[in-house]
Amino acid sequence: MKRLLMVLVLCFLLLPAAFADEDNFFSVKSNTGPYTLMSGEEVVVGFVISNRDQVYPRNVTAYLDPCPVGWECESRVLSFADTGLHAVNLTVGVPETAQPKKYTMYILLKSEWMTRRGDDRIIFNVITDKEVTTLSYRDYSDREKALAKPAPPAEGAPAQPDVPASPAVEVEEAAAAEEPESGIRSLVPDINRSEIAENVERLESSHQFVEYASVVLIVVLVFIAAGACISFRKEK
Repeated sequence: MKRLLMVLVLCFLLLPAAFADEDNFFSVKSNTGPYTLMSGEEVVVGFVISNRDQVYPRNVTAYLDPCPVGWECESRVLSFADTGLHAVNLTVGVPETAQPKKYTMYILLKSEWMTRRGDDRIIFNVITDKEVTTLSYRDYSDREKALAKPAPPAEGAPAQPDVPASPAVEVEEAAAAEEPESGIRSLVPDINRSEIAENVERLESSHQFVEYASVVLIVVLVFIAAGACISFRKEK
C-alpha cells in the first residue's frame, strides 16, 4: 500500500513537468518570402525562429527541403542564450541551368529537442532575362511620366509658373500617345501641304511679276504709239 502511494505521489509530481515539456520547442514563426530571381543569382532567406524555453546549449539545425538538384542550400546549427524570437537567415544559390518556374521549399528544423512546424513555406520564382526587360504598360507610363517631369530650377533662378496646356494640345498629345503610327503617317500630308504652300507663294510672286511686266510693257507701247503718232503728224 505504501509503495502504491509513493508511485502515485511521484506521478503527481512529474505530471506538471511532463506538461511543461510540451510547451518547450523550436519553431519557425515567419519568413520574408516569396522571392523573384534569375538563374545564377543568390538570395538570402530571412526567417524568425521561436525557442520556447530552449536555451543554450540546446541546439537546432535549420535547413531547406527539398533542395533541387544543382542548387546550393545552406544549413545552420543555431543556439540561443535567451528565449523569444530570433531573426536568422540561410543563403540559397540558384544554378545557371535552373528552369524558369516556381519552386517551393520549406524551412525545416532538426534537433534532439522538440520542434514544431510553423510559417516555413517559401516560394522561389525563377524568371528569364526577357521577363526582366519586359515592362508592363503601367511601368512604361510611370517611367515616361518621370522622364517628362521638368528639371528643378537652378539655385537663385526664379521659378517659372506652370502654364496650362490648351485643350487642342492635350487632344493632339493624347492622339499621338494612343496611335503613334497615325502620327507618323500624318507627317506626309503635312509635308505636302507645306510644299503646296510654297508653290502657291511662288505662283503669287510670279503672278505679281507678270502684272508688273505687263504694266511696264503697256507703258512702253503707249510711248511708242505716241512717238509714232507725233512723227506721222510731222511728216504730214
